[in-house]
Amino acid sequence: DKTGTLTQNKMKVKSVCLNEFCLSPYDVNSQVLHQNFVCNNTAQIIQGKGGKKQFKGSGTECALLDAFNKQNRKVSCEAFRSNYKIIKQEPFDSNKKTMSTVIKVENFNRELIKGAPEFILDICKLTDGQKKKILVNMENFQKKSYRILCFAHCDYVEESQLKEYVYDGFVTLSDPVRPEVK
Repeated sequence: DKTGTLTQNKMKVKSVCLNEFCLSPYDVNSQVLHQNFVCNNTAQIIQGKGGKKQFKGSGTECALLDAFNKQNRKVSCEAFRSNYKIIKQEPFDSNKKTMSTVIKVENFNRELIKGAPEFILDICKLTDGQKKKILVNMENFQKKSYRILCFAHCDYVEESQLKEYVYDGFVTLSDPVRPEVK
């Protein structure tokens, strides 16, 4: 594992890719992605020096909260999170390489899921052509040493409903290499 050993463990979201288009974290206006960034997240929001908010938790989850903050200067992570009741949360599972959270949205439940591309793309309703375009886009970022994290969601009323996941996009994350690493 290179995180924190070869790298500084200072992850940053560099881009958010929706279908074929990639945006800066400043330009993302997707409510479902914001829900996934903030509600499907176990990082804590704490008071730092000088009253400035800081995030405590995994580097990836802190980077997602930071990306939300960059786009939403008027709404804090805490305020956004408080808009949704968390029904159920399954922490990161290293076998499936995913994390999921179910939140209440108006009169239905929304399951938010984030994780490894190979799992997320397999559970989403995508054509072979759509999947291929997404994978090619991801591969271009991976060649530049970016880490990829995918997002999807499923809306339902009854738990017993057949779940159909919607692919929401992926983020690219960078983690600078430590200066002493050759």
